[in-house]
Amino acid sequence: MNKQLFSIVSVVLLSVSSVAAKDTTDWKRVGNWDVAIDHTLGNGCFMVGSYEGGTHLRIGVDRRENSAYLMFGNEEWRSLEAGKEYPIEIHFGNRSSWDADARVLQFPDGSKVLSTYVDAEFIETFMRQTSMSVHYRGRQIDSLKLPGTFAAFIEVMECQDEVDQYLNKNGSDPFVGNVSSQTDPFL
Repeated sequence: MNKQLFSIVSVVLLSVSSVAAKDTTDWKRVGNWDVAIDHTLGNGCFMVGSYEGGTHLRIGVDRRENSAYLMFGNEEWRSLEAGKEYPIEIHFGNRSSWDADARVLQFPDGSKVLSTYVDAEFIETFMRQTSMSVHYRGRQIDSLKLPGTFAAFIEVMECQDEVDQYLNKNGSDPFVGNVSSQTDPFL
């Protein structure tokens, strides 16, 4: 193999291994939201947004549990304890609060988020409202604008449909469809 071809093959292999090592794959940007696929959650799609005050908000699909979830955190909330549950209230405008016990997840980089499963009614409300406030022990800890959530979550659902169709057709076996003869021992 000549040096130039070897270099090209090496770059391609390095790129493929880097992509395979990523936990998420970008899908599309919709307004202020990034839509992506989380491979650690069974290839569930999600949307994520960041706010000036350091808060990050993510809502998406956990395919391992066949559920939807909400994650949010702020780099200033250093006292959160990984694995601990905190009772929170989420308010959308004048609607009654949505109460949940949110568990703290800690990522390898040390950042922490509050995470809780949500239902279809929560998602529908989230998609249609323009703001959301989060309360802990009766005190508002954050107020977030929700511009473009309807369009962004529609894109999450379209992403999930395409991912599911692909996985249903191809499964998780990368060798399916690449069989060149009946003598393949992996068939």
